[in-house]
Parts: sequence; C-alpha cells; structure tokens
Amino acid sequence: LRVDLMYQLVLNARVGTLEQEEILAFFRRVEKESELDGHEDAQQRAWSAACHALFASSRFQMLE
Repeated sequence: LRVDLMYQLVLNARVGTLEQEEILAFFRRVEKESELDGHEDAQQRAWSAACHALFASSRFQMLE
C-alpha cells in the first residue's frame, strides 16, 4: 500500500492502523475537494498533499 511506503520513506517507521485510517481519510477529503474544484489530476494532488502532511508532521520534525 502506498501509505506503508510513504511512512517507511518519510519517517522510517511502520504505519499504525489509526495513522493509516487518518491519512487515507485525509487523502479522500483532498481528492474530493480537488475533483469539486475541477482538477483533472485530483488523485495525484491528494497523494502529494498526503506526502506534504507527513513532512510537516511533528514526527518528521523530531527525526535526528
């Protein structure tokens, strides 16, 4: 699953069940908003936003 790979690459960690549900809910919300805004690349925009969210997370900021 993409979420597993994202967490591994960005945080060097396994994704938990709750985290996976949260990021997928975020993805679906961004994808729907992008579709409503008329963007043809809604899925790509949503994955990009999810990756950006991981980089902005406190878990990423605390990596040494």
